[in-house]
Amino acid sequence: MKNFLGILVLTFFFFPISLNSEINEKKAEKTKLWTKCKPEKGVDVQFKNNDNNLSTEELDNLLTGNTLVSVDRWGTFAIYYPSNKDTVGWMPKEHLKGKQDWTKGTVTFENNKYCRQWAEWASGKKINCWIAYEGEERIDMRSFYYVCKNGVPDGDASIVFPGNLFNIKYTGSGNTTGKLTQDNEKVKIIWEKYFSNYVK
Repeated sequence: MKNFLGILVLTFFFFPISLNSEINEKKAEKTKLWTKCKPEKGVDVQFKNNDNNLSTEELDNLLTGNTLVSVDRWGTFAIYYPSNKDTVGWMPKEHLKGKQDWTKGTVTFENNKYCRQWAEWASGKKINCWIAYEGEERIDMRSFYYVCKNGVPDGDASIVFPGNLFNIKYTGSGNTTGKLTQDNEKVKIIWEKYFSNYVK
């Protein structure tokens, strides 16, 4: 019995990440996200390297502590990653109009995938996972596409900026329980420069 317990403890010590990622991916598959991914209209997807998606370590280094901006079927959005476990997403253009539209969430970087779950946004209350490829340069920044199992990107290219780009501050876990503020001038500059073709 002692030998069995020892083997069990060693198994969990050496393989905790793979076990955890398997759970996330199984939950993600149930959302049928793979069939929903599609680029925005008029998006010409150009991967810098079709053969190499970003590794777990590259995804973690790219996003943790930084701010991602992009556009998908719900409009222009930003995501700040204060740690490699927590995230905050919001719709900057809605906040420019004085409207609250944001939520906190959780993230994991495992098995060369990025998995995310939101606290309040209905579209992300179930776990969603993507792989990521680097795209062609967008103006003067590196771009990335977050891709589903069918190889189709979810929305337009994403750009990742260092740190808390829009100086967001927040309390609570979303617009129904808290408040988020942003630097509106920086928001205008970034979206006019990189995503000016989008109205929402």
